[in-house]
Amino acid sequence: MSHKKQLIKITDLLVNSENPRFDPVKNQKLALLVMIEKIKPKIKSLAEDIAKNGLNPGKPWYVEKKMANILF
Repeated sequence: MSHKKQLIKITDLLVNSENPRFDPVKNQKLALLVMIEKIKPKIKSLAEDIAKNGLNPGKPWYVEKKMANILF
C-alpha cells in the first residue's frame, strides 16, 4: 500500500461511524457524541495542550480516503 503526504482541510475529515473502539452507530454525528462522551475527562486537557504546544510534527496523522454520502 502506498501513502502520500498531503495537506487536507479539517472540514474534509469524516468520522468513522464503525470505529472498532466503539459500538457502531448510524452516522457521524452520533459517532462524535459517543467518542466525546467516552473521552470527556481527557478532552479538555488535550485541547489545552494542543492550543499551548500545537500538534507534534513528529507524529503524522494518517487518514483513509473514502467516498461517502453522510446525512446529519
